[in-house]
Amino acid sequence: MTRSSLLRHRGVRALVSAETISMAGSQMTYVVLPWFVLITTGSPTRMSIVVAAEMLPVALFGLASGAVTARIGARRTMLICDASRAILFTAIPTLHLLGMLSFAGLVGLVFLVGVFMVPHASAQRVIVPELVGEDAVRVGETQSLLQAGLAISAVAGPALGGVLIAVLGETNVLYIDAASYAVSFVLLAIWVRPAQAAPDDSNEPRGVLDGVRFLFRDRLLRAWMLSITGINVVWSALGVALPVLVLERYGERPEVLGYVFGAFGLGSVAGALASFRIIGRVDGILLATAAAAGQTVALWLLFPDLPWPALAAAGAAIGLFFPFLNTVVVTTRTMRTPPRLRPAVHTAAVTVATILAPIGALAAGPALSVYGLKVVLAGVLAANTLCGIAFAAAGLRERAAVNVAALLAEEAGLVVDGEDEAPGAGVPAGVGRGRD
Repeated sequence: MTRSSLLRHRGVRALVSAETISMAGSQMTYVVLPWFVLITTGSPTRMSIVVAAEMLPVALFGLASGAVTARIGARRTMLICDASRAILFTAIPTLHLLGMLSFAGLVGLVFLVGVFMVPHASAQRVIVPELVGEDAVRVGETQSLLQAGLAISAVAGPALGGVLIAVLGETNVLYIDAASYAVSFVLLAIWVRPAQAAPDDSNEPRGVLDGVRFLFRDRLLRAWMLSITGINVVWSALGVALPVLVLERYGERPEVLGYVFGAFGLGSVAGALASFRIIGRVDGILLATAAAAGQTVALWLLFPDLPWPALAAAGAAIGLFFPFLNTVVVTTRTMRTPPRLRPAVHTAAVTVATILAPIGALAAGPALSVYGLKVVLAGVLAANTLCGIAFAAAGLRERAAVNVAALLAEEAGLVVDGEDEAPGAGVPAGVGRGRD
């Protein structure tokens, strides 16, 4: 499969479209659901309970959901998740309009929505090689397209949600959220039909603990997962610190915050499109290492007191690097993992990152009250720098090990006149399969 045929692939186009639409619905939900709770209950405390209820299932069922995905398949998992969320988001406004929605019922419905978060995310990663084959370049390009869809939805979703609340009201917008999942379900059901299912070897381990063990035994995957989790914690803290930064430096101008996040989203779109163009042409591990270094340096542009256009430009620069980082990480994790273990491995990585990310937000609020913006911002940026250094060091160490192994193999005569291939041949540079 070539790049042009990938773009013409009906299943790939349907998958990217479905994911972009459903992710836009999810982004709208982040705006609409808290607003709905706040308007209907008048209680910020109840709003926080509802938001927490959506995240609780990740901690309770996240790892276990990998076994479900492995048993029923990635495509079926995605269909069940989209159909279930469409029904649940339809039930919330309907019961409210009928006067039958208690607060406990709302919390229960939102909890059920959260049950499908991790299974859908891990199944999306698993289905890509089933759709395009075990070609790391095509897998990487497809992941780049999905990153572009995520970036577009992150820019358009919240803004669209805010506008629609003003025009239609928060209750009606929840129906639009439900419709986004229904459209995604239809696209997946009709056009996403993997022609290449993962090989079925009943003797190969595939349980949740097998996946977790594999993830932590692989030196590169372990280091990258922990580094990415740390970066997620940092960004959770920044989500709390940035409004304070804007308020202290620019006064009561919330539009500046919107400009910064909008610029980040536009940078992410540009980065995802650039990633699609070059992912098969350069060493993946070195590309991710450079992206980690780039976002680390760019994030320090938040520390000095700059005019707000410079702050927005920094947001765009930061956003530019993340699609390269995410594309290579997901592609490398996919290609290094045996097919039967992919549901468990991807689920473990998503669960760990999702569970720990809120720690940053929980710690940032009290820290800002006690120590002030400068100290907290310096601490957050220092933590991000450590995570970036750890990520880059792991990548460079892996690349050096691969180069040494290739040199030793050549000296041992394993590659003679191009007729024999070393283990892992055919896998593009930067996507090795070895484990330590």
